[in-house]
Amino acid sequence: MAKSKTNKQLEPTILVIFGATGELARQRLIPAIFRLFERKLLPRKFQIVGFARSPLAHKEFRNRVKPSAAPSSWSGFAKKIFYTPGNFTNSEDFGKLMAFLTGLESKKHRCANRLFYFATLPSHYHTISHALDESGLLHGCRIHKRQTRVVLEKPFGADLVSARKLDQTLDKYFDESQIYRIDHYLGKETVQNLLTVRFANSIFEPVWNKNYIDHVQITSMQETGIGNRGAFYEQTGAIKDITQNHLMQILALICMEPPADLSPDAIRDERARVIKAIHKSSNAELRNSLAIGQYQGYRKEPNVSRKSRIETYAAQKLFVDTDRWRGVPFYLRTGKFISQKLTRISVHFKLPVPYLFTGEPMYANVLIFEIQPNEGIFLNITAKFPGFGIRLHPVTMELGYHSAFQGEFPEAYERLLLDFIEGDQRLFARSDEIENSWKYIDEIENFITARHPKLEIYKPGTWGPRGADLLIERDGRGWYN
Repeated sequence: MAKSKTNKQLEPTILVIFGATGELARQRLIPAIFRLFERKLLPRKFQIVGFARSPLAHKEFRNRVKPSAAPSSWSGFAKKIFYTPGNFTNSEDFGKLMAFLTGLESKKHRCANRLFYFATLPSHYHTISHALDESGLLHGCRIHKRQTRVVLEKPFGADLVSARKLDQTLDKYFDESQIYRIDHYLGKETVQNLLTVRFANSIFEPVWNKNYIDHVQITSMQETGIGNRGAFYEQTGAIKDITQNHLMQILALICMEPPADLSPDAIRDERARVIKAIHKSSNAELRNSLAIGQYQGYRKEPNVSRKSRIETYAAQKLFVDTDRWRGVPFYLRTGKFISQKLTRISVHFKLPVPYLFTGEPMYANVLIFEIQPNEGIFLNITAKFPGFGIRLHPVTMELGYHSAFQGEFPEAYERLLLDFIEGDQRLFARSDEIENSWKYIDEIENFITARHPKLEIYKPGTWGPRGADLLIERDGRGWYN
């Protein structure tokens, strides 16, 4: 990725956070921006303006978002934080916001880039966008070529129809070049290294295809249940919550063709082609390529139906119909209340043929990208065990980030927020990526609704339902735990 600009080069910027008193702003956004401030990566002229219904003064809002053990540098950062109370449906409040931003913009520059973070429910997106347009806040400065941009949190719709409706809403007020759909998985160090490992090392790209790779596994597991998110999860489930965005984006990075360059459009073009090429499965195919489960006790969680059939675990097999990957199965799984918090990609290579070491156990090479908890890249190879004769033994070559590289690693939100400030869309999803992923997910959801596949109850602290094991074992393979 291109090297970030210094804070001296970045244009004056004002970041407005809608829903600024919510958990996302307090626990993720403000801390991430503060770390960018400490690293001197923010524009020299940079301000944050919180906007929410709570009637707070600037000082009260600063105290609310202040870390419990704030370092001495916080006082300098706090001077950049402001707050203006308002309701999303009140045009007068947006007029006051407009006047406040105009007052913040320096006389020397007369205007700044205006960035808007929608840290709200998607149901508010249309109301906020319309109010921004009506108040004149979306009109950038033509004299200094200042820009307006907006960043949105997932979910980007609940199905294909709602995703398209959301796009139509956004398209009414923004160009695609102004829209940043954030998926924090794409900001993680290991996920970004998928491209580097593939395209910066000549030993991998020549074998990154169906001729050498047997299958790929993508796993995202959590040790905890749904907590207090029962109402949300009853409308979503594991497939919509994790598979539709996080796992689809990772799949796209694994399978994409080499982009023409590292520009945002080139990278996102290739990601979009992958998602569009996912094989459209028939009901008969889905019957043997999908396993869903629900952890024991889910129906007793707050705001959950006592007869709920919402899945908290989903495993599936899919294919990508491109020349590079045709016939290679991709196994995706995600679940709540699993024995280990784990996000991992494992690329399983084919066994050597013909096999020379008869009588010895065979071990396939596996390339592992571990996103959490032990961030790093690992390669399983076969070596000779020390001693007389030939005895084969699997060993692991390890690139653990924290042992190989010194210093503090930026968190996903730090990187993505800096890209948003700089106007770099490479790590943000585009509308066609979102729509094509929903086409695939809608097929699965329609199958579940119409065919009622078995919803297995599994015990918390295990690896999920037995059906997920059978799904992969039927193909003569096993999950890489």
